[in-house]
Amino acid sequence: MKKQIILIVSLLTILLLTACSEDSTLLKGNDPDVKNWELVENSGKKSVVTLCVDGVSEAGREWLQTEFADYLKLTYEIDLKLVEQTQAKTFEILANDQRTENQSGQYDLILIEDRGFKKAYESGYLYGPFADKLPNYKTYLNPGDFEVLYDEGLKTNGYEVPIGKQQLTFIFNENYFYEVPETYDALFELAKGFKGQFTYPSPQSTAEGRSFIVGYLSQGLDYDKLYSKAYTEEELYELVKPKLDKLAAVGPVLYQEGKYYPKSIAEMDQLLFDEVLIFSMSLDYDYATAKMKAYEYPEAADTFALAEGTTGPVAHMGILFNSTNKSGAMLVLNAMLSPEMQASKYDTRKWKQLPIYDPNYAPQEAYVDIKKIKMKSTTLKQDEILISRVPEISDYYQDMMISLWTKHVLEVNTTAPAEGQ
Repeated sequence: MKKQIILIVSLLTILLLTACSEDSTLLKGNDPDVKNWELVENSGKKSVVTLCVDGVSEAGREWLQTEFADYLKLTYEIDLKLVEQTQAKTFEILANDQRTENQSGQYDLILIEDRGFKKAYESGYLYGPFADKLPNYKTYLNPGDFEVLYDEGLKTNGYEVPIGKQQLTFIFNENYFYEVPETYDALFELAKGFKGQFTYPSPQSTAEGRSFIVGYLSQGLDYDKLYSKAYTEEELYELVKPKLDKLAAVGPVLYQEGKYYPKSIAEMDQLLFDEVLIFSMSLDYDYATAKMKAYEYPEAADTFALAEGTTGPVAHMGILFNSTNKSGAMLVLNAMLSPEMQASKYDTRKWKQLPIYDPNYAPQEAYVDIKKIKMKSTTLKQDEILISRVPEISDYYQDMMISLWTKHVLEVNTTAPAEGQ
């Protein structure tokens, strides 16, 4: 009798577990997001996807055509076709397609490395919204991140996805100082101790100088308010005046007394190599290492990140309105946001783009492959840089900040009498 009871209990347990397992499978199978993505996969696999790029670096182009293309072929049996032409040319073709009501376009995707989203979105060149359909977008990207929500001051509304970042880092000569500053105020104090040996490149002519000024002036600003209304230059001036005053005050201790700022990074490099300057900056986190390897930097060069935070450009991709393979395009974008590909293009031997993930949000699984990437000691790791990132602000405010810098820093120091006069 006892054996029969045990047998009956065992059978009931197996039946209950089987039922629970079947219910779980049924529930998963009925998840509309899962089912919809399966439809996208079935539709987009074994196809050709055409991507338009403009001005992408040689390393980025090679990565897209080799490692990324191989991953797409292996994962989705997709062939990636790269079309290299100016963004203006792509937009011209799309505009003509609109005029002729051509719904069978030549291209599927566009890479927007800097500006272009505003023009594409407002002209109706982009397909969407689609971002929320991508599993990797929903799993790894912070939905509240300003750099996910906005581009060029506009809400992206799911019409494009960010794929990688650049961020300003600082380079210094360890023969002169070893303890690095963590705040802008500390950086300015350090500059006072090495009169004439610090400066930053012109924000009027270099992306690095622009990022330096914009990153500093953006500190503490309320981004919600900035995007909810368009401040005038006068209104923005009142918000950033204390920082502009500090920049003007530190000018006289900078290289050439703040009356001149190097017009290019190449000029900064030469000044650093000659040890006229002991400080520089770059939007490439591996820049100092590469320059030292080429014997174009002092042997004592090293890199640091400012804990208070810096900013930099974000690269995006969007699907074109008359793409004939939107499913395939979504598979390509989902692959681009995968931890494997984010790690791959972060490798200093490849594209050298920082991962798009927010280190304060993305799950640890996103960093398994990223943390395996080997870096030289003079190359900063992504978590050292991104942990204190200042979100990229719209071009509208960036241009305004450079205008304010010109009026209240450059012109103030240029018209000031030289020391001793």
